[in-house]
Amino acid sequence: MLLLHNFLILCFGLAILIWGADRFVAQSSIIAKRIGVSDLIIGLTLVAFGTSAPEIFIGISGIFNESAALSLGTVIGSNISNIALGVGFGFFVLSAILAFLIAESTIKPLNRLTLSVSRRGPDELRPVSAPVPSEMVPLVNSLNNFMTRLKLSLQRSEEFIAEAAHRVRTPLAVVRTRTEILLREAKTKKSKAELLEVLNAIDDSSRTAGQLLDHAMVSFRLDNLSEDELEVQFLIEDVIDRISPLYDLKGIQIKNNSIQNCRIIGDSILLQNALHNVLDNALKYCSENDTITVTVKDISQNCIIEILDSGEGFPENSALLTNRFTRGENTKGIVGSGLGLTIAKDVVEAHGGNITISNTEEGGACVTFTLPCS
Repeated sequence: MLLLHNFLILCFGLAILIWGADRFVAQSSIIAKRIGVSDLIIGLTLVAFGTSAPEIFIGISGIFNESAALSLGTVIGSNISNIALGVGFGFFVLSAILAFLIAESTIKPLNRLTLSVSRRGPDELRPVSAPVPSEMVPLVNSLNNFMTRLKLSLQRSEEFIAEAAHRVRTPLAVVRTRTEILLREAKTKKSKAELLEVLNAIDDSSRTAGQLLDHAMVSFRLDNLSEDELEVQFLIEDVIDRISPLYDLKGIQIKNNSIQNCRIIGDSILLQNALHNVLDNALKYCSENDTITVTVKDISQNCIIEILDSGEGFPENSALLTNRFTRGENTKGIVGSGLGLTIAKDVVEAHGGNITISNTEEGGACVTFTLPCS
């Protein structure tokens, strides 16, 4: 019973001690602030005294009660606690600093590696040679092996597309040439009409196969555009010269009404491909004696290329015709792949421009390329 009584008194005294020290510091701080004493002085005097007051009072009480061991134990225990707290906090700060330095030394090379790889295109699949920590060497080796395999795969795919284009187009060109010879030697109207149908079928097949292969080629080159300074007028003239025989065969006239010449920066192969596909598209949907006109304008540092025809124009769903494999409602009986305008759109947008399709007031179709001038 006596032990419990002493324990309760101890707890009560400890509570009073804590409350008294807290009140002492709080009220002393209020008084010091009111008379203009700085926070630093308060911390060095009142707060320091308040936090040490319990030790002082216990020491004095031990002396009056002739308990020197209690006073000595209080001093030693207080010092041990303060030292342990200081050393523990110091180790915590040191551990945090070391952890930060270790993490920084690991993450920094990883960030450099990420930045180096993310900036590369399909033509820059060379191995990573930048120095990295030994822990990252297996990762870099795996990345280099992957890029080597990817580069080889891309090369094989590109070679396959080129070989496929050659193997498809060459036989068709031979068949077309022989059919033209037979057409010139034909003596009856019926034979000539039948041979003309054969020629048209060959051209349609060649066109469809060509567009499929062109789309594959464009997809490969879009990430690695050549940046040559090009004169648009010469670009258009070259495309018209190459496609004119097909127009002549169908009895359609093509005019180059360009009165201005623009200079642009871009890939001549892709731009010619885009123009060729639009002109080829116009050829399919125009009739004999129709006219297709190509115009170039320089407006506000933009090169505007307009391709107009005097045919029936685009159907109502014209906004969707630039989507892959999408064809209009007026395509019945006309061979096509639905890729011509898609290829043109991809090429123009890759050069920082845009493409619009519309119908003229006269009812014909109009395709407009807008490209930034150099």
